[in-house]
Amino acid sequence: MFKIKYQKHRYLFILVTILLWECKGDDKAQDIVDKSIEAHWGGYPGRIGMEFEFRNIHYTLLKTQQEFRYTREFKDTVGIAIRDVLSNEGFQRYMDGKPVEVPQNRATAYSNSINSVMYFMLLPLLLNDDAVIKNYIGEVEVKGTPYYLVEISFRKKGGGKDYDDVYLYWFNKDTFLMDYLAYDFHVDGGGKRFREAINRREVNGVVIQDYRNYKADHVEDLFTLDGLFEDGKLEPLSEIENSVIDLVLK
Repeated sequence: MFKIKYQKHRYLFILVTILLWECKGDDKAQDIVDKSIEAHWGGYPGRIGMEFEFRNIHYTLLKTQQEFRYTREFKDTVGIAIRDVLSNEGFQRYMDGKPVEVPQNRATAYSNSINSVMYFMLLPLLLNDDAVIKNYIGEVEVKGTPYYLVEISFRKKGGGKDYDDVYLYWFNKDTFLMDYLAYDFHVDGGGKRFREAINRREVNGVVIQDYRNYKADHVEDLFTLDGLFEDGKLEPLSEIENSVIDLVLK
C-alpha cells in the first residue's frame, strides 16, 4: 500500500493515483463509503426525519429511498415569515403562509441553497446517490492519523447544477468517520474549501458534526490541502454549526 505526502510530491501523486485507480477501481471506494455510512448513520435507514437550526434558519428534512422533502423557515428583513419547500415535485415559496410565485432563476438559486445545506448535513449518506462517481486515491496521514482518501465527482445526468464540482474525503482508517473534506466549486466565482470536522456528537444513534471551514482559493491543487492544513497555511473562513433539535430514523 502506498503512503504519500501530496504537497511535496505532486507528480508522484498523479502516477500513484493512476496505478491505484487501475488496481483498486471503484470497489475499494464503494467499500469505504459504505463503511463510513455505517459509522455515521448505522447503515442506510429507510426513512430519516430531522429538524435543525443553521445560521438562524430553521430546517426540516424528510427523506426516504424514493422521496425527499426539505423545508427552511425564516423571517425576511421586514418581518415576513418565509417558508421554502423543496421536494421531488419541485420548489415552492410561502410568504406568511400563502404560496407565491417566484422567477425561475430565483427558484433555482433557492433550491441550490437548500440542497447545499442538506447535502453537508446528510454526509456521507448522499455519497451513494446514482450520480456520484467514486475513485479511491490511496492512504495518507494527517497529523499522524492514517486516512483513506476518496475522490468524488458527479455525472451530468442527475448531478445537479454543480455536477462539475470535485470533492475529496478523508475517512479515518480505524473508525471510518469522515474527519476532513475539501472541494473545488465553480458557482459565484468559484474557489476551493477545506473543512475540518469539529464538535462531533451522537444524536439518536447518528454521528453529527460541525465543521471549521478554511479558504483555499489561491491553491491550484486540491490534493495539497491536507499538507497546507497541517502546516497552518490555510485561511480560517468560518465555523459551520448545526444545532439538531430532533432526529428520527425508521
